[in-house]
Amino acid sequence: MLGIMVEVQQTALNIVHERSYARQAEDLAYYFAGELKMSRWQYLDTLPVFTPQPENYQGRFDILLLVQTPQPKLPLQRILDIVGLQYNPDVLTARDWAGSRFVTPEKAYLTYVEDGTGNLDTKPNIVRQNLSADERAGTLLDGTFLHVSDRGLVTRHYLDLPGSQVASGCVPYLCLWNGGPRFGCGWDGYAPPNSGSVVAGDKVVTK
Repeated sequence: MLGIMVEVQQTALNIVHERSYARQAEDLAYYFAGELKMSRWQYLDTLPVFTPQPENYQGRFDILLLVQTPQPKLPLQRILDIVGLQYNPDVLTARDWAGSRFVTPEKAYLTYVEDGTGNLDTKPNIVRQNLSADERAGTLLDGTFLHVSDRGLVTRHYLDLPGSQVASGCVPYLCLWNGGPRFGCGWDGYAPPNSGSVVAGDKVVTK
């Protein structure tokens, strides 16, 4: 009986994720297909296929996220402009955290994440130190598309993104500035009030 209940719950969760995937795919096509000189269908064909949430992520990384990566015809600055994010110019120099095993893929990717609520008021460098073997720290791009997927998120709490670094000791963060969402960067040993570091599962799908 328990096995049947678990299977039913998993099926229901897959349906939720499939719907989220379809919505996000259409949003990304709306934003980026024309910019990349593609039709809607051509763009959708570049996205990774829907992949169910790994069982060991359940209860930890329950948010499916589609992420468009920078391209020669679509640099990071243009991505941020298109989706309506302000930014400190230093953020445009962000790169993968030097101590991470994760390397941002060249293609759009699918990932499962949490939105920082599990790490509220915790220093980003402490979050990095405590990652499990199947976890990675959320990046600037993860934060960007969490915002695209949930426009109200940053009104509830700010996001630290310790999977990326600016210079040697700073991390990007997403906050509200003059009434709008804005990327800044700050010392990774400081935990701003009501801010949480995004963490994700280490598996990503690119096709």
